[in-house]
Amino acid sequence: METNAFYKRKILAVFHLYLPVFLMIIVASMGSLLMVWGFSRAQYEVKGLSIELQVEPSRNGSTEISLPPLGEIIAYTHPLPVTIRATLAHINLESLKLMADMSIDQEEFTQEVEEQFAIIIKDFIRRLFILAAVGGALGALLVYPKNLMSIVKGLIVGLLLISLLIGSFYLTFEPAAFRQPVFSGTLRAAPMVVHSLERGLSNVELFRREMRNTASNLYDFYSKIEAWEPVVLEEGTVRALHVSDIHNNIVAFDLIQKIIKDFKVSFVVDTGDVTDFGSPIETEMAAKIEKLGVPYLYVPGNHDSPASVEKLQEMSNVKVLDEEMGTIKGINIVGFADPAAHSLEVSSLSDKEMRVISFDIAKKLKSFEETSFIVALHDERMSKQIIGKAPVILFGHTHKASLKQVGNSVLINAGTTGAAGLRTFEIEKGVPYTFHLLYIRKEPLSLIAVDSVEVMGLEREFTLKRTLIEESKEKE
Repeated sequence: METNAFYKRKILAVFHLYLPVFLMIIVASMGSLLMVWGFSRAQYEVKGLSIELQVEPSRNGSTEISLPPLGEIIAYTHPLPVTIRATLAHINLESLKLMADMSIDQEEFTQEVEEQFAIIIKDFIRRLFILAAVGGALGALLVYPKNLMSIVKGLIVGLLLISLLIGSFYLTFEPAAFRQPVFSGTLRAAPMVVHSLERGLSNVELFRREMRNTASNLYDFYSKIEAWEPVVLEEGTVRALHVSDIHNNIVAFDLIQKIIKDFKVSFVVDTGDVTDFGSPIETEMAAKIEKLGVPYLYVPGNHDSPASVEKLQEMSNVKVLDEEMGTIKGINIVGFADPAAHSLEVSSLSDKEMRVISFDIAKKLKSFEETSFIVALHDERMSKQIIGKAPVILFGHTHKASLKQVGNSVLINAGTTGAAGLRTFEIEKGVPYTFHLLYIRKEPLSLIAVDSVEVMGLEREFTLKRTLIEESKEKE
């Protein structure tokens, strides 16, 4: 009995002696991990790209490459329950353009990028060591608040812990896991994206060059056909350009700029979806809007988001119409955003939901003190209850251009001025670039003609159909 009591006292003594040490190690370790999880994020610049690196806890050890708005590439590269995340945070388009214009040796460029990444990884590892040491010191200080040596002990615990984690990561990391990655978002179509990258850059420049040529040809054609109906060009006629569904296609802005300049367009109405996923990075691709030199009225679509709309509002010539009225040259334009533009989800409402929205729009349209001449929407289904209550109703969404008269209203679908988006660069035949030129008489205020234009990419072909609204006849 005495022997058992002796051993119990011995065990309790050891327990009381080392308990604070164990407690300090546990708390210091937790402090290190919390500091690393909470403050590891760091941003680095690489050849015109801003890349964020961070580590965070996870159920499965993975390396994730996030490419907003395309999605993520995920590879399960290590057994540790830690995720290493690299996010493309910003694209410096000017820097990329300078590099594109320069003659760069591919081998030299690859070597420079590899050297930059090596420097970045070393800097990031140093950051993790510092964070782990600070976290460990703070954790130890909680256990021994009046003992300065606890700071040193905590530092050592933090450094040992992060060394163990980084060492384990290094020894178990399997680059081969990227041969069978998991894709999310648009990147689920990764093979197509890779193929696009292989030939896309040259195609983009080719498209831009050919689009300018096509726009010039279109202007020459216009100069001949305007003799058909002089009433269109009577003094005081206002030209408005209706575009929609550009979907990140930068070539569309070259076409728009040329049309504005050659045809003396007074303002542009864009009925939404300038982006694909509504991310701010995508909106930067639309920066050329600010250089168009005319008012740009924008109605958000279902592929837009609060973040992308906010970016557009920062442009000096852009006015976002969401239950608002804009007036240009005495013409009142009211716009109503697609409900999906108020969220981060890229979705489209059901017919039943859109029917409710259309009743709501009809009610709100009556609340404006001044009469609207143009009502701009994104989805035609939003217009059901205002047909006959507005002379001109503009929309897009379906990527199919159309023009029709229903009662006292002219309904115009711009189709897709971006030819359905960047995917058009993968093919030489596909979805056309479409837009409408509206001719508006000031006195009395009325839509007198609409030119519907389709431009077919690299084929340098275009189709123009002029509809004379007052006479209800068409000329091809």
